[in-house]
Amino acid sequence: MNIRRDSPGVAALGDSIYAIGGCHACMFLDTVERYDPSQNRWFAAAHMNCRRSAVGTVAFNNHIYVFGGHDERNNLCTLECYDPTSNSWTMLSPMNSPRAGVGAAILGGQIVAVGGVDGAEQLSSVEQYDVKTDSWTYIAPMKYERSYVGAIATVKIV
Repeated sequence: MNIRRDSPGVAALGDSIYAIGGCHACMFLDTVERYDPSQNRWFAAAHMNCRRSAVGTVAFNNHIYVFGGHDERNNLCTLECYDPTSNSWTMLSPMNSPRAGVGAAILGGQIVAVGGVDGAEQLSSVEQYDVKTDSWTYIAPMKYERSYVGAIATVKIV
């Protein structure tokens, strides 16, 4: 990478890997870099709308979704979507709860935000984002509060 970053979001999309946001030397970043393995080089991509670190990140339907995290002052509930075709970010509907250190996964065609910390406490709540309706809904919570978690969903095909 061309910029040092702690706690960035990372996503693989197409043949590239994206490093998104993060922080360096107490500065929160809105910068995005794309690694192209065929050229073995990092390239700058469009900046996000918000500086943020410790985000939830997923690649879905040829876009990258980045949500939550924190900036210099607050834990965030905002959601941004990156379109690699236009190299641009769009703000979408925010989550119901601010979440830094949020787990992220795709399940049943929906984006899922798992746990995190809202600024005061760790969360057990889970939210689901519907890309078609641009809306978040709470779904069944976890039994215990968790933050800075990894999340993955698998589907058994019969």
